[in-house]
Amino acid sequence: MTLLAELGLTPAQIHEVEETDDDLVTMWLAATASARGLKSPAGYFLAGIRSGQSPTNDADARVRLARIRLRNLAHLFPTEDEALEEIFGQRGPLQHRAGDQVLRSEFAAIWHER
Repeated sequence: MTLLAELGLTPAQIHEVEETDDDLVTMWLAATASARGLKSPAGYFLAGIRSGQSPTNDADARVRLARIRLRNLAHLFPTEDEALEEIFGQRGPLQHRAGDQVLRSEFAAIWHER
């Protein structure tokens, strides 16, 4: 896990972190450590704690965005299988979760709501 010292924060920023809820700081340190391709880990961390929100799990965000996608595009798929292929297929946003039958059932229900 990323430590505060590794982020290279200024004294003012360290003071800001010290004034922030310990649980929130811990969650954002863990999120910063697991995030890939950050140009500014310190900026990511500070933006996170300043938001006052818990970090969003990337997997949760993918599922949430896939739900929105299917709700918006459900009318384009004449069959449930085609809708599920759009989400879980070779180029779908949830291809890595294709074997999750509970999630597939949820998306089938979304398609049926159209």
